[in-house]
Amino acid sequence: MEIQSNFDKQVEENITLWKLIETQQATIDSLQSKIALLESNFEYSQVQSPDFGNNQRSLTEINHFSVVDDISEIGFCGVVAVPPFFLFFHAVCSVERPRDQKGGLITAVCQDIPAQLICLLNMKCFTRYQGTQAPSLLDLFICSADLVNMISIEISHDLYDSDHCPIFIFLCNFGMKSLQTRKYINWGQFSKKVNAHLHSQGEVSFLDEFTQIFQESANSSSYSFTRSAHTHSPWWDVKCNYLKALRRKLLRKAKSYPTIMNWAAYKEMAAVLRKYVKSCKHSFWEKTCQEAASSHQAFRIIQALLNKDGSPSISNLVLSSGITLTALIAQANAIAASLIKRAPDERISLDFSADYSETSDDKTLNRPFSFREFENALAKTRNKSPGTDQVTKKMLSCVSDENIHKILDMFNNLWTNMIVPEWKIAKIIPILKPGENAVEVTTYRPIALTSV
Repeated sequence: MEIQSNFDKQVEENITLWKLIETQQATIDSLQSKIALLESNFEYSQVQSPDFGNNQRSLTEINHFSVVDDISEIGFCGVVAVPPFFLFFHAVCSVERPRDQKGGLITAVCQDIPAQLICLLNMKCFTRYQGTQAPSLLDLFICSADLVNMISIEISHDLYDSDHCPIFIFLCNFGMKSLQTRKYINWGQFSKKVNAHLHSQGEVSFLDEFTQIFQESANSSSYSFTRSAHTHSPWWDVKCNYLKALRRKLLRKAKSYPTIMNWAAYKEMAAVLRKYVKSCKHSFWEKTCQEAASSHQAFRIIQALLNKDGSPSISNLVLSSGITLTALIAQANAIAASLIKRAPDERISLDFSADYSETSDDKTLNRPFSFREFENALAKTRNKSPGTDQVTKKMLSCVSDENIHKILDMFNNLWTNMIVPEWKIAKIIPILKPGENAVEVTTYRPIALTSV
C-alpha cells in the first residue's frame, strides 16, 4: 500500500511537471512567433518562425522563411552591436521600413552570422531580416521610438566595403532606472531660523559671518528624497505632462467621490491623453523618417564629424633671445612674463578726494545706503542661481526689517572703511591679434575669465 501511494504521488507530480512544461513551451512559441525573418522576395506569407536554438544556423540558411509586403525605398545602413555578443562580431546591415509603419527590414552584409544573434530593435513593431541586398542608401539606423533613449550611437571609421559611413548601435541601460535626488527647503522654517540667528548674533561685522548664518539656516531647513527617475520618450512634450496631471487629478477625485459624473470626467480625460499620445508618436515617427529620407543633411553632418580634427594645434613660441619654447607651460609663463613687463610701474591711485572739490550735488552720492535703496535694489534683483555664497534673493526676502537694517549697516561699514572682498582668481586666455605672427610672444592679447 505504501509503494502504491508513493507511485500515485509520483504520477501526480509528473503530470503537474508536464503541464508546466507545456505552458512554458506555449509561451516560448508565442514569443518566437513574433520574430519573423524575411527573405528577398516581397510577397507576404504567414509561416512559423525559425528555431533559434541552433547556434550554427546562419542567416543564409533561413532565407526560405516569410517576407514583408509593401517595402518603401527608404534604406538605412548601420552596424549592430548586440549585448552580450558585441564582443564577438559586428554585423553590417541596412534597414528598410514598410509603408504601414511596422518595423523595418534588415539587410546584412555578413552572411555567416548566426540567426539568433540578430537583435530586434523594435519593441512593438518588429525589425525583420533579409539577406540578399547590400547597404547603399543611408548611413542611419532607425528603430522604434520606445528604444531611442536606450541606444547609443557611434560612427565607424571603417566603411566595411560600403559606400557609406556605418554606425555602431549599442543597447545601454535597457530596463534600468536611474535615481533622481531632489532637495526642498521649508521657507517658513528658514525665515524663523535665520531671523532668530541674526537677532541673537547682534551686530554683524564681517561678510563671512553673514554668509555662514544663511547657509546654516538653509541646511537645517532643507530636506531631500531620492526616487526612481522616469525617462520619457523623445515624443513626450509639455502638453503630455499637463494632460497626465489632469488625468491623475480626476482619478483621485473619482476615487474620493465615486460618482458617475466624476468617473465619466476621468475616462474622458484618459481618452484625450491616449489620443494625443498616439498623435505625438505618429508625428514623431513621420518626422524622423522624413529627416532620414533626406540623406544630404545626414551625410554632411557625419562627414563633418569624420573630417574634424580634435587634436589641439601645436605652435612654438620664439623669444627675443632666439630660444624656441615647445612646452605649453613654458609658453604660458613666457606670455605672462611679457604681460607683466608691459604693466605700468606705478599703480593708479583710487583716492581722488585730495584733488577733487566736492559740490552740493555730489554729497548725496557719498551718503550711506538707505533702507529704501536696499529694498529697491532687492526688488530689481532676479531670482536666479546664487554665487559661491549660496545666498539667493528668496533668502534675503525672508529676512525681517529689523535684521535687514543689520545687513545694511554691515554693507555701509564695509563701504566706508574701504574693506572690499578678496579678489577673484581670473584665468588669462592669450588670444592672437589679427594678422600678427603666432610665434612672437608680444602678439597675444590677454583675455581674463573671472568668476562672478
